[in-house]
Amino acid sequence: MNDEVVNRGAGPRGDTTMNTVLVAYASKMGSTREIAEKIGDRLSGAGFDVMVRSCADAPPVGEFSVVIIGSALYLRRWLKEATRYLAREAPDLVGTPTYLFQSGPCSDQPAESVVGAPRVVRRIAATIGASEPVTFGGRLERSTATGPISRWVASGSMAGDYRDWSAISAWADSIAATLRDRRPTPHASPLSPSSVGPPRRGADLTDPRTSGAHGDRGANDPTSRISPLGRSHCERLLAEGDVGRIAWRARSGLQLLPVSYAWHEGGIVFRTSPHGVLAELRDPHDVVFEVDLLDQQSHTGWSIMVSGRAQGVSAAAELVKLWSVEGAVPWVDGGKRDLYIQITPDQITGRSVVRET
Repeated sequence: MNDEVVNRGAGPRGDTTMNTVLVAYASKMGSTREIAEKIGDRLSGAGFDVMVRSCADAPPVGEFSVVIIGSALYLRRWLKEATRYLAREAPDLVGTPTYLFQSGPCSDQPAESVVGAPRVVRRIAATIGASEPVTFGGRLERSTATGPISRWVASGSMAGDYRDWSAISAWADSIAATLRDRRPTPHASPLSPSSVGPPRRGADLTDPRTSGAHGDRGANDPTSRISPLGRSHCERLLAEGDVGRIAWRARSGLQLLPVSYAWHEGGIVFRTSPHGVLAELRDPHDVVFEVDLLDQQSHTGWSIMVSGRAQGVSAAAELVKLWSVEGAVPWVDGGKRDLYIQITPDQITGRSVVRET
């Protein structure tokens, strides 16, 4: 099936409520495209009108009664065209049966246990009322690998085709069965903003839906208090964050710079250019790392301080592992940014400011 609408069989065509299905995908080496085509084949074989298109060429979702979107995983992230398509079409996906999938783990372990959904995808899924993506194994072969790192990894023990076609077919068949029953909402109901989880950086914490209405200050004006955060709580917040500030004494004097980071195996990792000022940290340095979430209107928030030792990562095995860590990817794409810096914490402290009535 090659990017076309497929019409087969009578199936559910007597009622077009759940008739037209879009399968949109983003693939880099062809593996995810083949998964999307398999899903499309199973649904068309069940009697649905199916269109399979790459996210770069997919039409607006409003033309379809059911939408399936999938992406290959690289560095534990969806490909940009898939994330952009999902975000762009999100308003029209609310109330539309929507299913998400991702592929990429190259391991004999169950795919779901190897990698979870990227944070941005989880957030959008919660907003539109869809379940988190189902994860399928990927394919890594030197003949289809692109880029020097992929080809190098494809020459090692991770090479192979880990796609479970029976699981992929079963998932597609379960969607067909659900649509055949014509359940009006085959996925979870849209979640209210307060049930999605911690507010995103920059969210309005004074919104009644997320923190309670404060109203005008008066006799019932809430008071603020500072509460210390335990280490486990700090580590959870560090794992949920993605941008922090690192301070150290550089050759040119004190430096304080923002970096995108990931919390990985009890430490902080980030990627940078081997030629910038942060490259000084390839040699061991004492550093302080800070992450916070503050709301000036409600005077609430939290802050975490990590004191520890930073240095560059050079072991090949560790570099392969870090290359797939979500969040350790710089926001800026330009230039070569392949130097990994790891911070080993000596001390982690935090505190929060909350309001009480």
